[in-house]
Amino acid sequence: MADNLNSMNLSRRTALAGGLIGAAGLIAGSAGAALSASHPNSEMLVLGRQFEIAWADEQRAWNAGTAAADKQTRRALTAQAEELSERTSAIISQIEARQATTLEELRVKARAVSWCCCGDLTDFDQKTTDMRLVASILRDLLSEAVSHG
Repeated sequence: MADNLNSMNLSRRTALAGGLIGAAGLIAGSAGAALSASHPNSEMLVLGRQFEIAWADEQRAWNAGTAAADKQTRRALTAQAEELSERTSAIISQIEARQATTLEELRVKARAVSWCCCGDLTDFDQKTTDMRLVASILRDLLSEAVSHG
């Protein structure tokens, strides 16, 4: 019974990791439409630009709150940062709900995951192979080498 449960868990992990790797390979490896450039006004890329602006605003507010000298200013800036974080989260929800059809659109989703980790993908649970692979795929998608061919 225990062996059966372990093989079921392994199969689920393998399926998750394999599915993510397969999806990235399908998009990255296809010479046809999948690698064609997204229209710069595609819904996903527009959301990606909105996300980048929202995240930058949010980071500025968090940094200002941390640097504030007095308690009242720190509280006000922290409240502002939390509101901005909610705005960013709403954009992330829209990104999550859409299917990426190009490498550029996958990068938008990878940046959204990066936001979930406060910009540090080392926050991922890297104790299991599947999560190490997911983190590796995200780092690859966000790397300059992949971004600029």
